[in-house]
Amino acid sequence: MHRFHAQTIHYREEGLSISAYWMGILVGQVQSVQKEDGSVLLGDIIVKKQVEAKSGFLAKTIRRFHPGWGLVFPRRIGIGTELLKRFIQGCEREGVREIYGNVTPDADRDQPFLRGWYEGFGFVVSPPDGRDEWFPVKYKVVRKCLLENSAAPMVAHSSPGGSEKSATECPPDQSGG
Repeated sequence: MHRFHAQTIHYREEGLSISAYWMGILVGQVQSVQKEDGSVLLGDIIVKKQVEAKSGFLAKTIRRFHPGWGLVFPRRIGIGTELLKRFIQGCEREGVREIYGNVTPDADRDQPFLRGWYEGFGFVVSPPDGRDEWFPVKYKVVRKCLLENSAAPMVAHSSPGGSEKSATECPPDQSGG
């Protein structure tokens, strides 16, 4: 069966809308809403748990050699990480001053790594504050330091586990106060 590899994923960016495709099949995307105050609500980062190869060479090959197969599993190969990295870079290009999102109790339970994952991208984890909460919220993630023409680029650093993550170095406070 053909396996997912991060190198075979292709990304399509249109403004702040970013999608990930594998062999022409949508496997992941970022959902967001740009707010009037210049901030962006990060609605969701979706990476499909499984996708079905319905047509084309891959599907024919799978059915020929592995009858009954046709599902492939794209999780845990860095698709979500690349989507978030590209999303943050797009926000920086657009001059967005803040990205924020709400993490539900279900997401926290099913993906306990999320808190540290967001922190690795420069997000600050805080209690819910009532902003854009239409459902139960476990905690909020907020990433500031997105300044117009900012000197706050994405930089790589090693996490304790040895894998590379992206983070933001915020410029020193220029307000004088």
